[in-house]
Amino acid sequence: MPYFDEDAALRSRLDCRGRRVPTGAQTYELFAEHWSQVTDPNDPFATRLNGLPKYVVSATLDRVEWNNSILLMVMCSRRSPS
Repeated sequence: MPYFDEDAALRSRLDCRGRRVPTGAQTYELFAEHWSQVTDPNDPFATRLNGLPKYVVSATLDRVEWNNSILLMVMCSRRSPS
């Protein structure tokens, strides 16, 4: 997996205090594609990430399939200029 700044930030948060993983749709899709496939029990980061609840805030996704993922749908509306 290519190195992403989000990956480093997430690792830091999980190492310090992570009990849940908040993400947006794009980060979720990138992480889910890779980390959901890393099932080595000797990889402590993958084991923890795959086991934690992941809260995905999105106006574009209609479902999330990665283990323990919860979709928080955002309803967007445009306000007409006053």
